[in-house]
Amino acid sequence: MDYKKAAEEVLEKIGGSDNIISVAHCATRLRIVTGDNSKYSKKAVENIDGVKGVFEASGQLQIIFGTGAVNKVYGFISHQISHGIIYVLEILSKTSFKE
Repeated sequence: MDYKKAAEEVLEKIGGSDNIISVAHCATRLRIVTGDNSKYSKKAVENIDGVKGVFEASGQLQIIFGTGAVNKVYGFISHQISHGIIYVLEILSKTSFKE
């Protein structure tokens, strides 16, 4: 399984990193809270290579990858998200706000 590709596809299928409010994982599941649930298709996420199941519970989109795989997919997703945050912070640091 290509973990990086799976992570990229998850981000694409859920509406991009801008649609993520939070992401975490347990032993087998990637747990994502999205800003707009209409931006993702459960069916599209289910078709990602390596995904063993998808469901919604407690306001989270839970994607089952299984033990070991979920850690690696999460690592790639969190890396992508942190790069986006760093980019936004760089832009904000160069912007002057006037009252």
